[in-house]
Amino acid sequence: MNDINDDLLVRKFFEDNRISVTDDGFSQRVMQRLPRRARRLNRIWTVICAVAGLIFVFTADWLTPLKACIAGLTAHIPVSHTPLTYILIMTAVMTLAAFFTGCKLANDP
Repeated sequence: MNDINDDLLVRKFFEDNRISVTDDGFSQRVMQRLPRRARRLNRIWTVICAVAGLIFVFTADWLTPLKACIAGLTAHIPVSHTPLTYILIMTAVMTLAAFFTGCKLANDP
């Protein structure tokens, strides 16, 4: 019980003594001064890991259990919606997520 009171007192102290520090573009300038080589290597490493993961999924034959899992999940879907609808929605969401991730990587200096 004493811990709760201490947490409340600490939280109240920090709320009452909050200090706002302006950034004025400092973070952006720091990011721009980082070596471009490090950022490029980071992107290359990300792509290599993603490709290695996909190769592993296909060579380890994880698609068969994944299909069985999806079939098990779609067995409980109401009759008014077909499993194809949910698969199409999931595909659209994953495509959009990949698109926005790609745009962020392409626009990141």
